[in-house]
Amino acid sequence: MNNAAPLKSGVTRPHKKPMRFRNRGFTLIEVLVALAVAGIALTAILKAVNAQLVSAQVMEEKTVAHWVALNVATEIRLTPTWSSIGSKKGDTEMLDQQWNWQALTSGTPDPDLRRIDITVYNQADKEQGGITIFTGRNR
Repeated sequence: MNNAAPLKSGVTRPHKKPMRFRNRGFTLIEVLVALAVAGIALTAILKAVNAQLVSAQVMEEKTVAHWVALNVATEIRLTPTWSSIGSKKGDTEMLDQQWNWQALTSGTPDPDLRRIDITVYNQADKEQGGITIFTGRNR
């Protein structure tokens, strides 16, 4: 079947399709809608990535603060003298950061046992973590 239409001179030419089928591109509205959808999706992705980075930083600070508390606890346990009741403060450097700590020693119902609460603070004096240990009197 021949889709060509004869010309007046007898020469045939290809059949023209209707105007609405010839243009296969996107309209300006379609492009703008696609850009808006992409922009909203990228904004959501960036917010999620930012939240993940903040969470990782908080976890790193908490982990290092815990290590500082463990080091202070080890120093207290290795001290040959019996821990007196009261508060003791100090600072230390770990991973190129300055950390402050406080060890609060209190008595227990057992006279040969002391409770020591160690709290660690960052440079801005914000509490980052801590631990509680118990030490016994050396006999």
